Amino acid sequence: MCDRRVIFRFVLIGVVGLSLVGCAPNEGEFLTASLTEPASLPTSAHLVEQGQIQFEEGNFGTATNEFSKTIEADPLNADAWLGLAASYDQIGRFDEADKAYAKVQQLIGSTPSVLNNMGYSYLLRGDLSKSRTTLAAAYNLDPSNPYIVNNIDILNQRLAALGQAPLSVN
Repeated sequence: MCDRRVIFRFVLIGVVGLSLVGCAPNEGEFLTASLTEPASLPTSAHLVEQGQIQFEEGNFGTATNEFSKTIEADPLNADAWLGLAASYDQIGRFDEADKAYAKVQQLIGSTPSVLNNMGYSYLLRGDLSKSRTTLAAAYNLDPSNPYIVNNIDILNQRLAALGQAPLSVN
């Protein structure tokens, strides 16, 4: 019977030896060997997806972390900035949400989605005047967007409760 320690040493020597083969260093450089391949790093798309999943599950703090990781790896990822802003809105960090909205607008402009999210952010803060203006701008750009229409309905319910005129969208 073979001793397992002998087999292990043989395999270990073989692995180290194979990792050194074919890697001739340049003069003055040192050759390093690794027994394992480095773990693949998650892609920006994967991190954004994880952030979106956490957001949908109501884990807004975790979503904030996932979107922040994406931004660290890919500072020009507009989806991550928009997700980060929405996550900050949900945890009441409106100061940070404003910074993220400013960045996403810098990257892609005032798209209907960005304006819709900002309008909802103002709604969460109780700033119905800014919400009205921002959601109206979003609606003018994309009147068939169901998210915008839904947020306008929520705004109009709040306005009605306060005895104020609704935002009319025709």
